[in-house]
Amino acid sequence: MNMEIIRVYSKDDLKQKIRVKLIKNEPWFCIQDIGRILKLTNVHRTIRNLPKKGITRSSTLTGGGIQEVLYCDEPNLYRLIFKSRVTGAKAFQDWVFEDVLPEIRKTKKIREKSKSTRKLITDAWQGQGVKTPKEYAYLTLEEYKMLGYGKIRKDNMTEKQIRELLALEAIELVKLSYKENAGYSGCKETIKESAKTVKEIREKAKEEIE
Repeated sequence: MNMEIIRVYSKDDLKQKIRVKLIKNEPWFCIQDIGRILKLTNVHRTIRNLPKKGITRSSTLTGGGIQEVLYCDEPNLYRLIFKSRVTGAKAFQDWVFEDVLPEIRKTKKIREKSKSTRKLITDAWQGQGVKTPKEYAYLTLEEYKMLGYGKIRKDNMTEKQIRELLALEAIELVKLSYKENAGYSGCKETIKESAKTVKEIREKAKEEIE
């Protein structure tokens, strides 16, 4: 699963978006974004000299819909930085090394925790009488729907969305521990109740920020 992480690089009052994806649990950086920041005039020509194993395409949501976008691995990112002639290339490298990569390592831990929590929640559903693969799939979609995510794949969720999903399933587990034989409908109702709590926390956090 390839989760997209978006970071914003700020320099001279200019903020630019950097798309990073976890591919096989390793960070890959959007070449288009890197080229724009490093002012690489011909990115496609530049990457011809990079090791091909460190270049890949990944489906990415853009302004024009889902497109196959080029990404490079960490070693190739540093090769691109080395090729840049802009004065801010070193500052950008320091930002990646000191801010972005530590945050991505934290995100990887969140993903690993999400996998273990997922196993706990499916076991809980099973213990309440959920039986068929279709019911498991529908309950999963119900979680996403109740959090306002719509029909999204988990690998396309942001870090914040995964954190909220973890919170939702933690609350679900507590509520289900006090129920017996709730069945599919009972589990679905528990999702709605738990999502309401998560959304209340979300709104309160927004108010505190504002």
